[in-house]
Amino acid sequence: MSEINGKLVLGVTVGEYVQIGDNVKVYVTKHKSKTNKSLKLSIVAPKDIKILRGNIIEKELAENQQYQV
Repeated sequence: MSEINGKLVLGVTVGEYVQIGDNVKVYVTKHKSKTNKSLKLSIVAPKDIKILRGNIIEKELAENQQYQV
């Protein structure tokens, strides 16, 4: 476990999980090769917690800023 630029960085292998708070678990379910750096995550959380991919949030923010002139 380390911290880089104010972010917690964890090494987690397939089958392990990270717990966030009391009721959110993020499991690593698949890891592709070193040349393809993608991961598959499984998230267990209450239905009232909104879960979005970062690229979706960034796209929405950029679109909203475009209309604020």
